[in-house]
Amino acid sequence: MILGCVCALVEIAYFFFQYKTPLFAMFAIALPLFFIIFLLLRFFSVFSTVAIAGVSVGVATLIVVAAVASGFIEEVTEGITGMYADLFLSKGDSTLSAQEYLPFLNQLRAHPEVKAAAPYIRNNMYLSSSKWPPVYVSLQGVDPVESPKIIRLNKWLLPQEGRTPQMSDLQQEKIPNQGGPPLPAIFIGDMLVRQLKLTKGDKITLLNVQALANLSETELKKDATLMPATYHQDYYLAGIIYTGYEKFDRTLVCVTFAQAQKFLGMGDIASGIEIRLYHPEKRAEIQKQLAQILQRGYEVNNPAKENIIEALKIQKSALSLLIFLIILVASFNVIASLTILVIHKSRSIAIAKTMGIPPWGIAAIFRVVGTNVGLLGAGIGVSLGLLVCKIIETVRYELEARVYLINHIPVHLSFYEVMITAAATVFLCSFSTLYPALRAARFQPVEGLRQE
Repeated sequence: MILGCVCALVEIAYFFFQYKTPLFAMFAIALPLFFIIFLLLRFFSVFSTVAIAGVSVGVATLIVVAAVASGFIEEVTEGITGMYADLFLSKGDSTLSAQEYLPFLNQLRAHPEVKAAAPYIRNNMYLSSSKWPPVYVSLQGVDPVESPKIIRLNKWLLPQEGRTPQMSDLQQEKIPNQGGPPLPAIFIGDMLVRQLKLTKGDKITLLNVQALANLSETELKKDATLMPATYHQDYYLAGIIYTGYEKFDRTLVCVTFAQAQKFLGMGDIASGIEIRLYHPEKRAEIQKQLAQILQRGYEVNNPAKENIIEALKIQKSALSLLIFLIILVASFNVIASLTILVIHKSRSIAIAKTMGIPPWGIAAIFRVVGTNVGLLGAGIGVSLGLLVCKIIETVRYELEARVYLINHIPVHLSFYEVMITAAATVFLCSFSTLYPALRAARFQPVEGLRQE
């Protein structure tokens, strides 16, 4: 009773008050587990308790592993598919002129499988501010009207001052916090903003790496304000991008397609065309169709992001299979506990058979006992697994984004996976009762009475 009250108080304190720390989370998991084992020992034998606890731990572990693996796949997939188009049209390492990309845009938008298409510019730059030395970034010029249909940038813009920025904000010019003339807008990744110690509205400067590389040492020593606009351009921070995907949050900066063209000073050009499909699963087939339409020298590229996603799914399946071995081992405990029960109850079995109970009736008794062990173990395991998943979700354990691609442990529970796990566990435990049940059914009454 006391242990149950302590468990209830710990769970209430964790979920309803501000005690969401890793140490307190361990208590929120461990105490209910000890309480369950204590209750089982009050009502079942040690062998039955070990069998039920083994099944419960196996089910809970499998649910947690599957939920974390699914969350990881979902987070990485969301980041990759959200910031990458399904297909890219390009001209090798060369840029596309307006005479090239505009006709292609019309052709692509007329294709029945193409949901949206928009030109883009990508280039490597240096970004600097008054608070930090220049850092290497990836500049992306996007179309504020068409690009939202292809990349999910609007979804990942963090709310600022009670309002969530939109991609249309890139078209506005405002005076930065440091004062001066109005400047064009720019969006920057969250990790980059924190590294440069920036706030919304701050003035920042983009430096054209390729243009600066062509300058002599004497020209580089000149005042930056005297350099042409193609060498450097000032912007004001209009929005912060947070995808949870380290590659984008640390290096990505976005301006309008027109601003990127102006900055590069190469006229009306594009690095390529981004394509979003109605049916991404048909990517390879549509890629071949589009490649046949294009002239020589142009190509339609597949970002091959599905390879990463497929590898993650295989990893999840392998982990789930390994964890399922825990449940398999627990089912051996069911066999052992029921076999011992048959031996201990030999006199009772002999008396029952002498009174006329048929062998299949004796076998059914032990099958029901084993199935109940599976049901109880699966029920406790599902409850414990859901509790652990909820705790992981609330604590939000941090990860090193450079290693794991995302910055926290994600959790995505699937009702289907939970039900499959529970059903498979009950079936396995029920199947494990066959040997003890058959042994009890074949038991001769004479042998049981002789042992007494």
